This record gives sequence, structure tokens and C-alpha cells, in this order.
Amino acid sequence: MTERTSTAKWAMSLATALAVSACVTDMPKPDENFKEAAIPATRTTAFDNVMYDFGKLLITYTGSTANFKPIYIQSKSISNSTGSQTGLPGDLTQMVSTAIGQVGAPLVYVPYDPSYELNEKNTGHRSFSRIDPEVVLSGAITEYDQDTTSTSQGTNVGIAPPMGGKVQPNADYSNSKTSGVSRLTLDFSVLDYRTQTALGPPVSNTITITKNTQDKSIAFSIFGVSLGVNGAVTQNQGVHAALRQLVNVSIVQVLGKYYGVPYWRVFPGGQVDKRMSDETLAQVASEGRLKKLQGWLIRYGKYPETYPNTEQGVLEQLRQVGAESGKNYNFASLDSIPDDTLLSIYYDTPFGFARSQYLEMKKNNTVIAAKQTQAGGLAVTTDSSEYNVRGNMEVTVAPSSDGYLYCFWEQGSGTSIRVFPNRFKPRALVKGGDTVTIPDSSMPFRMKFDTAHTTEKVGCFLSAADLQSKLPPNLAHDLEDMRGVKMGDIDAQMRRLDPAIQSQVRSVTVR
Repeated sequence: MTERTSTAKWAMSLATALAVSACVTDMPKPDENFKEAAIPATRTTAFDNVMYDFGKLLITYTGSTANFKPIYIQSKSISNSTGSQTGLPGDLTQMVSTAIGQVGAPLVYVPYDPSYELNEKNTGHRSFSRIDPEVVLSGAITEYDQDTTSTSQGTNVGIAPPMGGKVQPNADYSNSKTSGVSRLTLDFSVLDYRTQTALGPPVSNTITITKNTQDKSIAFSIFGVSLGVNGAVTQNQGVHAALRQLVNVSIVQVLGKYYGVPYWRVFPGGQVDKRMSDETLAQVASEGRLKKLQGWLIRYGKYPETYPNTEQGVLEQLRQVGAESGKNYNFASLDSIPDDTLLSIYYDTPFGFARSQYLEMKKNNTVIAAKQTQAGGLAVTTDSSEYNVRGNMEVTVAPSSDGYLYCFWEQGSGTSIRVFPNRFKPRALVKGGDTVTIPDSSMPFRMKFDTAHTTEKVGCFLSAADLQSKLPPNLAHDLEDMRGVKMGDIDAQMRRLDPAIQSQVRSVTVR
């Protein structure tokens, strides 16, 4: 799904090479050279739009928007666990809330304030209708190495870019005189709200703060993303500003890894996360290039129901994408596409709403379902083709004629389940032209993925006869595990009952 953050080396062209340290000491009093100036100066950097761009990135790759499947997030208390109480805030939770608000859609922050809710209840106000978050952020300040004094004349700061890469001069900050370099490390992880178990690896990021005593400015460097702030600030103010930037970067990285999106695109000079690239290529090898590219092309507005489901059909869509973006995507076969180009097709997707529009069309069964129904008599769609482990799937079935519907779910754990008809909707009879959503609001269960890195299947069968009383024992019980039963076994059993039965099977990927 995602990876552990790579250890980044810091190269600083100061008088002495400085290494990250877990040493914790108290912050000294603000330097007299950093007293507040009469007229503060405002300076913008390339880093200012990172959070907003990350929101656009999530919309592009997940298909979630403010109005369609928004992502609800909560945060535990993000505390200072270093033991240093001077110069550092004790809690960063409000910074996390603000950062998620800066991202905007599709993220929605769900605050946790039981005292407020209890007080409202005790004063006679109505009970709250809470929205459960999908994930919870957890973290803490884990290291603080403050004010390692270093005085230098006429030096430039050089640092390593994020996720590896060549050392480049810091474009934001050139200090003619520095005095004091401090470092802060912040750890973040993503937890499942219901189980409180970790989802994917945590991230650990370090920020370096360099104080310039000559022009009263402070520079921040986070894995190669540097931020210069002009104006009069005290050292304490500098630490707080640095922490806010560190919180922003860490949230982008930990959520980017969890949702499997190329988060480095939003960082100035960001480098590709190699491990995520390796995992993406491994998924392509496992699922096949045809299927994977069809999923990626959706984000370019090329919907698989609108072109032939063949290698040549995909190659033609790639040629069109290349012509539209000024790139050469002309290939004789899918196997002839180099790995670097394959990753470029995925990572260079333009920001937009193509995927969300496609998912909404599938959910509403407009255009796509109609074409599938005309072609095969039974349309089975899912609200996504790729899911994160712990995510929930919704299935929509659109029959073209009246009949008796039976749907099964083959899970990555090796079990299958009959999801329709079920104890909440016991009748298998459906009408042509109607749609059946599994589960809908009358079915209080979820189709939740528990096994990562698997391909799971949903198969639906439409018969002109009522087969429910004739189902074999292993298919007769709803919402119960059928261990060792595969979709192929189910298909064979259903066809023995009705050789003319209509069927369609959809496969989805669990990251």
C-alpha cells in the first residue's frame, strides 16, 4: 500500500557538517538581534500552495470530492514527547486541523471534543449526530536538537532534496551571517478509526532551522524543501513557524502514502518515491498492463466502456493522450512500453475531476451502465476499481430484463459470501431497467476489505427462474463465509441450475 519514509541525509555547507541528533535541551531566551521590527515583511515561497495542490492531487487520483465520497479524518492529540518544555508547544493538534482545512476538498476534518458534546448535552441541547472518520492521524514531536551554534560569514545553505536526489543550493536562503541551527523531528502515522490499528507505515520528518542574525530572518529546510521568511521574528516564533511547515509536509506525506498517490508532485523539486514506484510496477505485473492502463486512463477522461476492451483499443487511447499532452505514446504493443514511461503515464496525470465524474456516472448508472446493459443484459459496476485495505465497496447491478438476481463476493482471504439476496432483502426478483445497490441504506452491513495486495471479485447472476430453493448448501446461506469457494466454482454451480443464466464478474484491486 504505502512505504516507510526513506532516511534522508542532510548536507549543509556550513563550517561543520551537522547530523540529526536526539539531544534535548531547553530553548534559550530570544536573541536580542531578533526583536520585533516596526514593519513586518511578508514573503511568499513556492511552498505556500503545497496543501491546496495536495487536495487537487487527492481529487485527481481517488475520485473523492467535497460532494462525492469525501474523506473524513480525525486526529489524536499530537503532543511533544521530547521532554523539552521551553520554546516548544505542548500540543500540535490545532495545527493538524488547520493543515487539513488548508487542503480542503476532499478532506473533511472531524474534531474530537467529548467535553464540548457532554456540556451541550448537560445543558439540554439535542444529541449530536456524529460522522465516523475513515482514518485517524497519530503522532508526536519525537526529537529536538536546539540551537547548535554556528557562526559563519558569507555562506550558502545546501541541502538534499526530498526522497533522495542531488544536493542543490538552497534557492530561498543565502545567509551572510548565521548563528544557531536547530532541528525538530515529527513522527506521524495513520490508524484505522474502528480498530485503532496502523494502516501502512509511519513517516518521520526532520526540519532544520537556520537563524540569520544579520538580516533578521530564519530559514527552514525540510528534506530539501526550504522556506525563507523575511521580517523580524523571535527565535520562539521561528520554531513555531517551522513546526507548522513540518506538520504540513508530514500530513501530505503520510496521507499520500496511505492513499497511494504521488504526493511528491506537490513539493518544489520533489523526487519520485522509489519504493512506491517499485510497488506500482509490481501491481502492473500482477494484474496485467491492459487492466492497469485502463484504470489509469480514466483519469485522462478515457473511460473503458467507450473503446474496445483490447490491447489495440488501449494503445489507441494512449496515442490520443500523448497527442493531447505533447508526448510520444506511440507503441506497437503494451509490453513494449518502458517502465519509466509506464510510471510517467500514472504520475503525470493532469489535475482534474475525470475520475470522480466517472465514478459518479457509474454510481448513477448513466451512459456506462446503459451501454453495458445493451451489450450483455446485466451490468455490474463497483464504486471504484482500486481500494485501500479497510475500505468499503459498493456494488451496483442493472439488469435489462426481469429476473432473479444472485450476487457473490470472492474475498482476498480465500472465502466467498453471498451478498444478494440477503436477510435484509430476501427477495431475489428484480425488474428490468431498475438498479440494485449492494449494500444500500436498508442493508446494515459493509463490504469491507481486510486483506491487502489482493484482487477480489464480485459476480452477479440473473436467471429467468427462481433458483433460491434449489441453491446447493454452500450457496444457500447469505452473509456467511464459504471457505475455499471461488467465483469459478460458483459460476459452474449456477450454470448447472440454469444453463441460460446471464452473468457478469467484476474484479477490483485492494492495495
